[in-house]
Amino acid sequence: MRRRISKKRISNRGLILVAACAAVSLAAQPCQWRNVTPSEVSGHISEIHWEASVLEYLNFATAAPFSGGLENAIAHLERERRDPGYSAPVGALTAAHLTGIVEKLQRLEDTRDFNAMTLVALLLRYEDHPIAPPEVWDTIRALLLSFKYSWTDPTPPQPDPDDPLRDWDNSFYWTENHRIIYYTVEYLAGQRMKDACFWIFGFPRTSECTGPGEMTGQEHMDRARGLILTWLDERSRLGFAEFHSNVYYEKDVEPLLLLTEFAEDEEIRARAAMILDALLIDLALHTRASSFGVTHGRSEMKDKFRGPSDNTYSMAKLLFDQPGSLGYPSRNDRSAAFFSLTENYRLPEVIARAARDTRTFVDRSRHGINLDETAPVVPNPEIPSSTPAGIDFDVTPANLDFWWSFGTWTIWQVIPITITAGDERNLWNTDLFGPFKSLRDLLGDPPNLSVAQGLAQPLAAVLGFGFLKEANTYTYRTADSMLSTVQDYRKGMNGAEYHAWQATFDTEAIVFTTHPGKSRQPPVEWIGRTEGEPGYWTGSASMPRSAQHENVGIHIYSPARGQNGFLGFFSFPLMTHAYFPQDHFDEVVQVGSWTFGRKGDGYVALYSFRETEWETYTPEELAVLSAATIRPITQSFDLVARDHAENVWIVELGRAADWGSFEAFRDAVARADVEVTEVPGSIAAFHAYDVFYDSPSQGEMHFGWENPLLVDGVEIPLHDYPRMENPWVRSQWGDRVMILDEDGYGVVLDFDAGTRHVYGPLTTRP
Repeated sequence: MRRRISKKRISNRGLILVAACAAVSLAAQPCQWRNVTPSEVSGHISEIHWEASVLEYLNFATAAPFSGGLENAIAHLERERRDPGYSAPVGALTAAHLTGIVEKLQRLEDTRDFNAMTLVALLLRYEDHPIAPPEVWDTIRALLLSFKYSWTDPTPPQPDPDDPLRDWDNSFYWTENHRIIYYTVEYLAGQRMKDACFWIFGFPRTSECTGPGEMTGQEHMDRARGLILTWLDERSRLGFAEFHSNVYYEKDVEPLLLLTEFAEDEEIRARAAMILDALLIDLALHTRASSFGVTHGRSEMKDKFRGPSDNTYSMAKLLFDQPGSLGYPSRNDRSAAFFSLTENYRLPEVIARAARDTRTFVDRSRHGINLDETAPVVPNPEIPSSTPAGIDFDVTPANLDFWWSFGTWTIWQVIPITITAGDERNLWNTDLFGPFKSLRDLLGDPPNLSVAQGLAQPLAAVLGFGFLKEANTYTYRTADSMLSTVQDYRKGMNGAEYHAWQATFDTEAIVFTTHPGKSRQPPVEWIGRTEGEPGYWTGSASMPRSAQHENVGIHIYSPARGQNGFLGFFSFPLMTHAYFPQDHFDEVVQVGSWTFGRKGDGYVALYSFRETEWETYTPEELAVLSAATIRPITQSFDLVARDHAENVWIVELGRAADWGSFEAFRDAVARADVEVTEVPGSIAAFHAYDVFYDSPSQGEMHFGWENPLLVDGVEIPLHDYPRMENPWVRSQWGDRVMILDEDGYGVVLDFDAGTRHVYGPLTTRP
């Protein structure tokens, strides 16, 4: 029988003001009817404003017929629930729409947890709604009942010896975002079907619920609860290893929203809302025109070449809708759909205000854990001081979950855990670990773990491509532009998805540099798809040593290995280059070693020590890129410094408010003294540099491969930043209370107590 889906109605403004004024009166404070707003009492964004924003998205998402995507189904269902004049299409979601998902889940393919998360949302909010026939709802329940939720569960045998896709579990359970998604799906599916017997597809079901991997829903809930709370505690202590990720912050937000909305456990709901606040203030501070255009721990070119293509864009637009934002890019957006269905979580007003603020400010943040991959190999490695209690390098599931979420599977301290798990779980044939199978075979049986550690340590520059080390990030945002850098981060080392720095002016006028991991690829290889890691634009064959102070950044490239990497693997082109889309700026001018751009009243100057030229692209290639952007692309966007993997790039931002004309800014920067001094023989076969730049805005700046950043003789710290420091948040590293506050609006997050207090000017701050 269909569960009744009650209509949600927008609250009457008069009733809200009456309630607000009553609350103020109870607090013995005077009430002025025309001045009181609900936000001043609750500290949350206005419900009326929020409902209008949600309906704007839902109207867009449902303006066309049902797309066949599950997220679009949620949009149609949610519009029906909120809009009395709308009905979701009956019978639109058919078994055919689930065919690909069924195969993906049953084959244990990677990212199947993303699909399962949407299935859980559908089941918990809209179960048995006639948008789908009964057999589709039966399929959804069966998929969740037969889902493999953990890497510690048994893997079913291969049913077809001739099927190459079905002889191992290719799921990746361990990245930061995958962990919380798997835990959340397990918990909520178990909660919905507590008394049912869950099994794993591929194993025969037993009537006693005692077969391989069989557990009751309650048992799944009990197992997942502790894992969820552990993950939430790690984030409260360490922030996000996948720092500022415009791909994976979305994947963190979605399970957190489901937990705040559907979890029966009050502690889980409260702590999930707290981590949502911490993540969303991070997003708010680092967006411009709803574009998350900053340094990233994990990003891909398909997400970063323009704001609306990144995974966080739709939720940033829904929550903040900053000036310059474009329309919603997709009718099938999971994060926007999940925010639309959420009633229990409301964004604090202080976060919305931080997103919309136009003043000039700096944010300094620290994320992750400071594990030294270059430390000498010793029998008992030192545990970083910020490691949560109970975590060490012993071979246990808890240690594996923790360390692998930082991409440490090839770091020498974690190698014993990796090899042991790889052997026990047959991971050497999976997509991630397959490339290391030949290295594993060299270690013999049983493997010599000390030899493996001794090999991994000197090869950290190439093998540590996924390592998400502690990151200190610096972002400078004004009314006209934003510049962001991860300071002195794994210099010279290979990074699959690192994004060292970016200057952002609007959704498409952006600038950044990379040392590519692959030769030139046409846009068709990276628009809307993954180009490989590291690729021509995604990640970095070697990270620069970077430093930023306010509006100026200096980036020194010099690989920490030979061109052929290791045994021919991880080779790279001898070049660095900049993404500088000329068509997306109002003016682009080159003077000597400098390339200048103007977008509105924002200016950028980009210097290359090596001579540069614009890469040639065919009209057909430019047409492919033009089809994906708002303004056509007719000129090259790829500024290349050829023949050398080592280079120095300097970026300086300016504003009309400070310089007046673009010409005045150009003239001052072009005349500035730049001195680049080669430091020979410091790294492998490559050279590093010391840099002097007499910045017109900052004064004399000195920086080097080994030397600190000095600005007018004063050293600028590049490490040991606070957890978060900006006009809204001042939280030291290790603090167990985070306070967001300004103009009487705020949030107090007490992570030890597990309490969240949101307040406005007319309520009492704790």
